[in-house]
Amino acid sequence: MRAALALAAVLIAPAARAQDLRLPTLPALQRMGETPPPPPAPAPRAVWTDGSERLVETEWLAALKDLDPAVSSFLAESKTRIVFTAPRPGMFDQNESQLAQYEAGTIYVNLRQLRAFAQPIFDKAPAEDAVRHLALLTVPIVSHEARHGISRRELTKLLGQDYPYGSQEDETIAFAHQALVVYRLDKAHGRTLAAYANHPMALDNHTLLVRLRLGGVVGGEGIFAGIDGIVRNAPGYRNHPVMAQMRPQTFIDGTLAGIERNNLLRRRSIARALGALSEKPDSEETRARRAALEAESETVERELDKVAGARAVLSDEALFRSLRGYYADTIQGLQSAWEKEKGGD
Repeated sequence: MRAALALAAVLIAPAARAQDLRLPTLPALQRMGETPPPPPAPAPRAVWTDGSERLVETEWLAALKDLDPAVSSFLAESKTRIVFTAPRPGMFDQNESQLAQYEAGTIYVNLRQLRAFAQPIFDKAPAEDAVRHLALLTVPIVSHEARHGISRRELTKLLGQDYPYGSQEDETIAFAHQALVVYRLDKAHGRTLAAYANHPMALDNHTLLVRLRLGGVVGGEGIFAGIDGIVRNAPGYRNHPVMAQMRPQTFIDGTLAGIERNNLLRRRSIARALGALSEKPDSEETRARRAALEAESETVERELDKVAGARAVLSDEALFRSLRGYYADTIQGLQSAWEKEKGGD
């Protein structure tokens, strides 16, 4: 009997040893000994290269078709050029953070500032979206500058000649137009652009939107009274004349005479410097200096032409009345456009 039991124990033992008698192990503890998978590769980011600005221009023109049909048509009909340039004498040298400036058929874009605006977007956006997002954030500035061009074209048609100087009303019109574009941009792309809420252009756009909603184009009193408050209170525009209050002869005898006097002095100084250069041996340094002086001379001549054009308009009572009426009517038109547009919300 004992032998039978012993044989049974021998026969049963291997089967018992074959069973997995280990305690259950949690999956997380099982994975502790395993090599973790590599983290996902970061999404590729865009890199600014020579020529990136032309991609931005293409996106601007595409966006304007929906956000600002008036400017889109103006750019095409007038053949207004968009020129990218580094700050230089007469262009962005007084304010290197300025992104764009309209001058006689051309919108000049500060390439250095555009690249600075691109960097935080390119650091964050997927590569395929970066240029488009940069263009959307900055396209209201293109609308602003193009609106100056529209005003110049309409005034030239009205007056029979160009009036080359700005005014506080002219800036109010450009900012109001820009604000309407920002309003449309926010409705169409607000969620997409929310990721860049701290970008300088996003902050500027938000400020315009707030002021538009507070006071409209014309607004009431104080710095938060609407779009016109930006112009009335900004140091860069305080010296702009207010057409509704201007005394033309005072402006001619004071402001225009001063601009003319300063540029005549600059003209003589440039002529002396060019004369001195002509006596020096030809070199890379003298060629660069001559090119800079010639560029400055072109700026001086443009300024003198502007003085002559403005004097001609302001000296004619009927032309001045038409000039002042244009600004008043256009501002009222923008006010009506805003009332109509916000009524659709």
